[in-house]
Amino acid sequence: MNQINKLLINWKGPKTKSNYAVGQLLKVEGRYIFQYNKKVVNEAASEGFSLFVGFSDIDVAYESDKLFSIFERRIPDENRSDFKRFLEAFKDELTDDLQWDYLRYMKGNLATDSISFITPVIFEKETGLLYLVCEIAGWSITKNNLIDYEVDKEIEMVIDNNNPKDKEAIELFYHDKDTRMTIGYVPKPFNELFYRFIKNGLPIVTKIFYKKHKDNRPLIIIRSNSKMTADIIRQEKDLQYMVFICERSM
Repeated sequence: MNQINKLLINWKGPKTKSNYAVGQLLKVEGRYIFQYNKKVVNEAASEGFSLFVGFSDIDVAYESDKLFSIFERRIPDENRSDFKRFLEAFKDELTDDLQWDYLRYMKGNLATDSISFITPVIFEKETGLLYLVCEIAGWSITKNNLIDYEVDKEIEMVIDNNNPKDKEAIELFYHDKDTRMTIGYVPKPFNELFYRFIKNGLPIVTKIFYKKHKDNRPLIIIRSNSKMTADIIRQEKDLQYMVFICERSM
């Protein structure tokens, strides 16, 4: 099985609540690598983002044999009850690197900041399948539109040409009989990639993947399988940071 060895480090802006994938954490042959996404960092700076302590050079790819301490502190002690709950909940998905698994599945959130770790888009070179599992953005605003819904139901993706905040915003609609309801948006930064897929006419299928019991928020899975997928990923160099490429099927 292929292990996902890339995580995006997301920072939420305090003013707009926009997500900025300011960096990426890689795991390559047992070594950890951190590097900034310079374009995104410059965008986030307008909302007050500053470089992480210990990573003061935006151009450097930092490497370590151990998980960087600034990220390790986001993981609870293995004897704590919340870590034990994590082990139980994801026991069938765990690898030999529990710290990495925790950041991947639990996102490494702390109450003291707005940093989180998110899984990138997955592209399987062998099959040509590209997919993303993610939360819907804007759910706090639209949640009353969709109180009861079906898991595995296909939903509609439409470019929101009238969005004043994001010219690449992609709106999501749920259809129930004759009713068409807005349920949110494809979250940043992933909307940029799928915006270009839509503009290039690539087929995309989006379904509700899971219902979170805590707040009823739907997780969605977005899939695209086309001969053009690899070409677009290769051409759109500014978006390659958000894609994890694996040789074989996950």
